[in-house]
Amino acid sequence: MGQRLPATVERDAIIVQQMLTRQSSAEELAERFGISRSRVYQIVSLRAGGDVPDNVSSDVHLLRLEQLFFEMQRLALGAPTYKIAATGTVVVFDDKPVADNSEKINAAIAALRIDESIRKLTARDKPRRKEIPHDEAMQRVREYLESLPQAEVVRPGDA
Repeated sequence: MGQRLPATVERDAIIVQQMLTRQSSAEELAERFGISRSRVYQIVSLRAGGDVPDNVSSDVHLLRLEQLFFEMQRLALGAPTYKIAATGTVVVFDDKPVADNSEKINAAIAALRIDESIRKLTARDKPRRKEIPHDEAMQRVREYLESLPQAEVVRPGDA
């Protein structure tokens, strides 16, 4: 694939940004740039990744989740905060301020929940098929068949 023109790169960036933030519809962008609606979706798909349906709500949701995830990580790993007394002063014990880790713990729990949502949305936890050689597969089938109970043949009148 050859070099893309700077104008095309800029156009594509505008299309992706405005579609994912729902600032403009595909129809509006198609008319604005003199391209088809399907070309708008193709550009978003190529530049934003993944298959983009007529509405890009799952991509927008994924972007929001990722932003929240990084914000929660920042809070969880950030500088400690201190317990504040009802009077508005920092609680001190043995001449040292008492750390309040509840915000960090809550942020870490939220980050884990958000990560779980992202994993479900992107199907990262789906089982992957493991390919095995044909001979090994046939051996497994034979072993399975041998482990099954054997059927008895009963003919009429033998009972």
